[in-house]
Amino acid sequence: MKYAAILMWLVGLCPALWAEPLQFVDEWSAGGQTVYGQTRAALSTAVPTGLRVRLPQTGATVRYGTLTFLDKGGAKMSVALALVDAPQGPPALYVDGDADRVLTSVERAALARASQRPPSFGKPTDPVWLARLYRPSQRLLALRTGSIGGVVACAVRGYWHGEVPSGGRNRPLAVVDADGDLWLKQNVDYAYLDVNGDEKLQSEERFYGLDRITTGNRAIRIATGWGSGASWSPAPEGEAPVRFRLGKVERTPRAITATVSSDSRQMYKVNSLDEPTTLPVGSYSIDSLMAKVEAPDGSLRSYTFQGLGTKAFEVVPNQPLTVDLLGRISIGITCAGPATPGGTLALDVTATTATHLRMTACTTGELGTAQQQGLMPPQIEFLSPSGEVIDQGPMEFG
Repeated sequence: MKYAAILMWLVGLCPALWAEPLQFVDEWSAGGQTVYGQTRAALSTAVPTGLRVRLPQTGATVRYGTLTFLDKGGAKMSVALALVDAPQGPPALYVDGDADRVLTSVERAALARASQRPPSFGKPTDPVWLARLYRPSQRLLALRTGSIGGVVACAVRGYWHGEVPSGGRNRPLAVVDADGDLWLKQNVDYAYLDVNGDEKLQSEERFYGLDRITTGNRAIRIATGWGSGASWSPAPEGEAPVRFRLGKVERTPRAITATVSSDSRQMYKVNSLDEPTTLPVGSYSIDSLMAKVEAPDGSLRSYTFQGLGTKAFEVVPNQPLTVDLLGRISIGITCAGPATPGGTLALDVTATTATHLRMTACTTGELGTAQQQGLMPPQIEFLSPSGEVIDQGPMEFG
């Protein structure tokens, strides 16, 4: 308790001057939750480029794969593996754990006993192999073939542990490298924090926003980057006014409703472009947007967008901010089926904004007659290589 009291005093005195290192724990689970990351390798009969193979292969079918990890500098490091199916006996798995691009028989993975298997990793009857990774970091790997075949799934054991003082006690923190590449990344990897103080980790205590995790009246942040250098520190506190706008839309919207979410899972509603919205500091994504705008012909056009869950803006203490809810809109068109001469061409059209919103609905109608609104299909033109219009016309929704 003395340590916790001193640490809490330091947090209040100089929150930006220190960071508390996290300790690596070589376990599959913590506090009742699985805390290992997972990656995978697609299998192929082609030998990976630059790999020298020195394995017993007489009469066997050999398929190769590559696991990708990140080293301390963020560079990709490939670790090759080979699944050998012999005419007789069970398959064998070999993993180039030292990443020297030479795969030998001494690198054969061992079959895991029931007590060595990661929890919730495949079916209990599926064989699981264990192998050591030595580069770019020393870790234990558990591997199994995928349920659909052609893939080797890999569990990377271990997580980073710390204790965060809050409410007069230390609360356990577990940081998980979810994609198993040995780097911690915002909105990809996550952390568990025992917010309710019951000394267990629960699904509702999982945070994907490593930049800001709220506990009681304090917020912390997890340093992203090389996992072995992970640490936590107090997150900046405060708020700032944020004014929202709708890109190059010239006419004032008749109605607008938007929702934004912080990396601490707090949702805020925006109902006006005239007044700023005060938001706490942190990273934000735009979750949804609905706007009704009067067109030049007097009709009312309604647009609905849904967020893709990607960070859109950052709020810094006491720094006013203007956020464009739309930005540049990109149109994507893909064929939804085969194209045949004289047949119907089915296309999937998507509209995605620079703020990571995707249009899900567009309606038109006379002002004040919402019941008469109908869908307006887009127009399409077919151009020759020289840019001349070959054909044009409206599309049909279907």
